[in-house]
Amino acid sequence: MRILMPSIVDPSVSRGGAWTVTRGLMRVMQLAWPTAEVKCIPLPSRSRSAHRLRQAWCLLRSAVGGTPAKIAFAHDRRLRRELLHDLTRIPPDLVIVNGSDLLWLLPLVPRRVRVFLIVHNIEHELYRSKIAAVVERWPRLTATLERDWRALRRFEWSSMRNVDGAIFLSDADRSSALAACPALPSLVIPPVFDYQPNPRAPRTGEKLIVGMFADFTWWPNLTGLRWFLREVWPALDSHIELHLFGFGSSAVGAGIRRVHSYGFVEDQREPFDRCDLMIAPIVSGAGIKVKVAEALHNGVPVIATPFALRGLPINSDDAVHSADSPEQWIRFLNSGDARSLAQRRVSAGTASYSSPQRFAPALREFHAGNELSDEAASTRVSARTGSRRAS
Repeated sequence: MRILMPSIVDPSVSRGGAWTVTRGLMRVMQLAWPTAEVKCIPLPSRSRSAHRLRQAWCLLRSAVGGTPAKIAFAHDRRLRRELLHDLTRIPPDLVIVNGSDLLWLLPLVPRRVRVFLIVHNIEHELYRSKIAAVVERWPRLTATLERDWRALRRFEWSSMRNVDGAIFLSDADRSSALAACPALPSLVIPPVFDYQPNPRAPRTGEKLIVGMFADFTWWPNLTGLRWFLREVWPALDSHIELHLFGFGSSAVGAGIRRVHSYGFVEDQREPFDRCDLMIAPIVSGAGIKVKVAEALHNGVPVIATPFALRGLPINSDDAVHSADSPEQWIRFLNSGDARSLAQRRVSAGTASYSSPQRFAPALREFHAGNELSDEAASTRVSARTGSRRAS
């Protein structure tokens, strides 16, 4: 079996949630089809300055009736050329589009090749959250961004209706998609992780070490951390330290008392081994919060906003505490309850839910149950041809 996977991220890089999810799903594929050849074709990365310039250019094009800015941003000639080369050299058995931003590639795939989509987020829902933050600062952009959002929603739903199956990270996202695309074959595989955590040692010491592990260039993470540092951190007791790990953490934690930043970490286990608790003060965005699931995979208790816990199969685990308002965060962290939480064990059911082995049979059955009929293939190729003209 040969699988091509055009991807929004390069799984060989350890940066944030999408990278972690991609590595986990590739491990599920390897377990589902041990003899399969899986080739990932990642979207090339750009510098920060090039990223921002391209965002502005794509939004300008969208404003005059072009492709939705978020989709245009992911257009890349090298990715297109490499995918076409691989499609014609040895036709694959399956194409897995890793990320809805790459649905513009759908018209390129031959009619007899099935296409699955990995849905990291409902992209127009994520975009709506971003717009709310932008127009608060620049209200004159409201009409332009609203038009672009509507175009993105139309594109996302119409493209999703023309794939042969979709893999969601949460039941919440799947329910949202099925309301718009009721005939879409779908499967939920929550974030899974391709490594074994270290044994959890008993927590000792007078200080309470709380950690946050994230890609801090991803705006929902940065917005959440800034909220925590502004609304919660100044009122916390002096025995509490905050340790920040991950891409961009060195910049955001600089110069703040009792805040230690480690930047990029090579070993995914390191942040969880160092901390008593992990925090997820996420207040905006969309989709599932991968680093919350990863903390539980590593056996580390979590305090999080209700927003950060949405879509996660936690089922009232005693090692997870939900706090909404700043007052709730402050009261809990300054009390003995925080220390008690740090001593709790993540339930075996919660920790094992993130095992790739658990979902390999489901993926194999999902693929086997989605054989493409001649009639379905004919319908889809017509839709793809129309999509190609539109893009």
